[in-house]
Amino acid sequence: MTTDASTAGEPTRRLSSLRALWPFLRPYRRAVGGALLFLLLSTTASLILPAAVGQMIDHGFSATDADLIDRYFLALFAVAAVLALATAGRFYFVSWLGERVMADLRRALFNHLLRQEIGFFEQTRVGELQSRLTADTALIQTVVGSSASVALRSMLMLVGALGLLVATSPKLSLL
Repeated sequence: MTTDASTAGEPTRRLSSLRALWPFLRPYRRAVGGALLFLLLSTTASLILPAAVGQMIDHGFSATDADLIDRYFLALFAVAAVLALATAGRFYFVSWLGERVMADLRRALFNHLLRQEIGFFEQTRVGELQSRLTADTALIQTVVGSSASVALRSMLMLVGALGLLVATSPKLSLL
């Protein structure tokens, strides 16, 4: 008796099962690179924004020179603009990539179904097969389209926030 979860009818919950998507992502390496670039830019801007506000409060409002306050506000606006543009770019690339991968996956599934023997369709309920394919491809689209991006962004934010914490106060970050 095997204990493999996929043969027992239970869903597998391992990231290794997502490796099967690599052949579908490979043709879109440039789009993956663009998504990662915008992901890195938006994460960096998200981490810089609070530091920029802190610098403005610490130095800008205490300055008697109005030009210094203007420069801090301009820098803060520039960081916010980079954050907005990078987030829009990341959303575009990730959404586009998710749609392309899903179109290729659906095409591959359709071609695979066309190559099945007639006996397969006699043994398998077509309605159940259609329902499972629809639900599974929708789930994969969610993972490829947004969940992977959110997970990567969260990991980058964690690493960046820990780095900023150590840079700001190494003694306090050890507590």
